[in-house]
Amino acid sequence: MDIAVDKNLTIRLPKNLRGGLDAAANKLELTTNSYIKVSLYTILDLSPFKVKTDIKLNDIISEIPSGKESRIHLLISDELNELLRKKAKKYNISVNKLVLSAIMISLKSHAATEKTTNTFKE
Repeated sequence: MDIAVDKNLTIRLPKNLRGGLDAAANKLELTTNSYIKVSLYTILDLSPFKVKTDIKLNDIISEIPSGKESRIHLLISDELNELLRKKAKKYNISVNKLVLSAIMISLKSHAATEKTTNTFKE
């Protein structure tokens, strides 16, 4: 995979989603950008990290909250940019909506994993 950073992708998202994203990234000791990239690679089936989830991209698209009060600038390669464009086109959504969907799937999976982990601790 080409690791050259050639594109600056600006993601617009609601503040409440940004808060959940920042909290999850901090809990995992990742930067917000790294968390987003892992989420993107996961929905594109390019990640060595496999997240077991029943959440499907088609199901989550309609749940994307409105509001674009916060922005994140994400540096990505031309290759990743092209993969995102193709996937977004397949689902007839914008790249921004695709990124938000990936974030939401990761956050829901993280919350479910955390809930299961807390159950085992009790």
